[in-house]
Amino acid sequence: MVKILSRNILTLSTLHISSSTRFILKNHIENLDLLIYPKDEHGYFIMVGLEKTDNSKIPNDLLYLLRLAHMHNCYYLELDDDYPPEDDVLFTVYDRTIAEEVSNSILNRES
Repeated sequence: MVKILSRNILTLSTLHISSSTRFILKNHIENLDLLIYPKDEHGYFIMVGLEKTDNSKIPNDLLYLLRLAHMHNCYYLELDDDYPPEDDVLFTVYDRTIAEEVSNSILNRES
């Protein structure tokens, strides 16, 4: 079960992204073509507007979570160091087929 703390924000643990993606968020935010707001040293608010973004620049694990937020009609994905991980959200780097599966689900829902 995915928990949405407000109707506009999906909040997940930073443990749902790989250490390499956490490094990119910490050190190279400008390379991702996303609106990202750091939460001091404790995480990030990331705008979900994927239709306006070059998705090829986004690591697959982060892209999966952004698509998950989009599927739940959230405007922001919050990644928080202090938030406990969810058992039903994958914890490793996602392969392309999973990301495509989420994307297809989005397209089918919008049709």
